[in-house]
Amino acid sequence: MANAMAHLLQQYLDENSHDLGSGFYKELSDKTMNLSKEMQELHRNVCLDTLVRIVSSVPSAMQSAPVLELLESKRMYEDFTHMLVDHKMQEIQKIPNIQLRSSMISAWKDDMVVALLDNHTIDKFKVSTDDQGHRSWLQQCVEKLLTMKTGMINRITKRLDEKGVTPSALFPINIVPGMGISVDNVKYHIPGVEKSLELEPLLAKWLLGLPKGEEWPDVHDLPVDGFSQDEQSLRKVLLQYAELCGGNDTLINDNQGLPEIKDDDFQDKFNALVFETTYRPFLQTYGYDSSLGHNLAPFDSKDLRKNVTRKRATSLSSSRREQTPIAKRSINRR
Repeated sequence: MANAMAHLLQQYLDENSHDLGSGFYKELSDKTMNLSKEMQELHRNVCLDTLVRIVSSVPSAMQSAPVLELLESKRMYEDFTHMLVDHKMQEIQKIPNIQLRSSMISAWKDDMVVALLDNHTIDKFKVSTDDQGHRSWLQQCVEKLLTMKTGMINRITKRLDEKGVTPSALFPINIVPGMGISVDNVKYHIPGVEKSLELEPLLAKWLLGLPKGEEWPDVHDLPVDGFSQDEQSLRKVLLQYAELCGGNDTLINDNQGLPEIKDDDFQDKFNALVFETTYRPFLQTYGYDSSLGHNLAPFDSKDLRKNVTRKRATSLSSSRREQTPIAKRSINRR
């Protein structure tokens, strides 16, 4: 709307430029352009703020058309991610109970991973792993999660492992003939891996097939059985590149504003008390605690009608019992 009004105003100025004079015409045109830019920036910020609030409450909205359309550019997504994490930090810090706060953070992160690495996207990729379009989209989803810088690496790799997405399928090795294998050209031999490693060098452990709890390896400790000479060289270069990006530093892609309790056993017990409830609301929503409610029995509308009928009958009989003694006392008074 603002752009249309600015366009009409500029068109009117152009038609009457001969009456305004060159100096006055340029001054009005500049002000019109500046006003249009301010309105566009205001509209952009309002949209970002609205989507931040929506995704903060309903992570699955990340894959909705309005969000994808607005966050198409990388700059917009980075701004959105920064605003989203800040908003979530302010929201979570209002919870005084530390254990409950940790539960909410953990559940929200889990739902963000499931929202971006969703079943539909992964299933399409697994059906046709040769489709570069599906692979690129899945790589971008991993990058988006890492851009949040909230310590998502273990959740990402766990999700990919559970869904059967292997490192060789997501980031396949493509040795370019005639090109040497070095840190400077790793992106040509493994397309798409460079940005992800820059965001989170710990991803290299998953790419190299190393256990999560294993110490950061040396290039000479990497297994060589089953790999060609070029693949062995590329794996070493991959590790070297990850080390240049920060290596085994868990704080590179973490955010201390959304901390989780490290005592998993105690926190799991607390989560069970908080989330595993027998109550199920009539209107089911998918927010930051949705992934922890999958064990609840499915909602049945027949049971609802039975409960409502039973409650009405109980309420009616109860009201009758309460009215009977009153009537008798009235008779006795007479």
